Amino acid sequence: MSGDNFDHTTVKSNVFSDNPPCAGAGFHPQYKTGNLHIMSCDKVDFTVFRELLADKSGLFKDMEDLPERKPDICTTLQDENISEKVNGIVNTMSKIDVDANAKVVETFLALIYGPKYVQIDTSWEDTKTLYDICELYDCNEKIMEVVKDRLYLLANERPWDLLIWASHKDDRSMGADALRKMNADSFSMAKTAYHVEEFQGKMEQLKRAWKLRILETCFDQPAYGTITRRERYDWRSRSKMYSAPREVQSEETLLPFKKRWGEVAVAFASDDWFEGS
Repeated sequence: MSGDNFDHTTVKSNVFSDNPPCAGAGFHPQYKTGNLHIMSCDKVDFTVFRELLADKSGLFKDMEDLPERKPDICTTLQDENISEKVNGIVNTMSKIDVDANAKVVETFLALIYGPKYVQIDTSWEDTKTLYDICELYDCNEKIMEVVKDRLYLLANERPWDLLIWASHKDDRSMGADALRKMNADSFSMAKTAYHVEEFQGKMEQLKRAWKLRILETCFDQPAYGTITRRERYDWRSRSKMYSAPREVQSEETLLPFKKRWGEVAVAFASDDWFEGS
């Protein structure tokens, strides 16, 4: 069972389109037949067969396994009320609103309908949304692996964003993977122009328990040493005020990062978390 002459070989080109033909409103040209309507947030209707989703999604499979369910009527493109009545019983599962744009929904269905191996080329934000949808509908391991591979590929350039997102999902395994993509410099953002403000801003976005755990695992024992600080130096000539950065060294007690950054991810992923926060 499939959509109208759905050609698996064309999945990739449609999914990768920056401006898909379905953008705006109406029915998607490739998904026009089925017993379930998936509506994107930009009002594109994807009409699919629930049975096909059940093959790759645990949630839809559970729906299929419900006993004594009334048969569905395949809705047509002319139906104004998608949630139709079947034998006097409202079929509340004939339409699902998804908080994702048409391109994300199209990619999701490409993973469901498509061949065994499908590559995706979604943006960072769209990949996060796609991951949430696949997780929500309990998609099988192969689909989750494709989406996660894309997420991790993009995270190579933005590991802090992966760490923050993982913290709000409370996915410790993903958090450890994000830390593995960093080193002490990229974690502390030491080489950025405003590293103190940027580092503090990133830390504030973490869940409190994660923030405490990371600080607990990433620092070594206190030590005494020389630190170089960048300060602004102001001076005045007879006619003008000047300002320039300068480096100032001082002897202080330091809290250094661990020399072996890989230990941070290992310690972070261990189970001895304090759960009281």
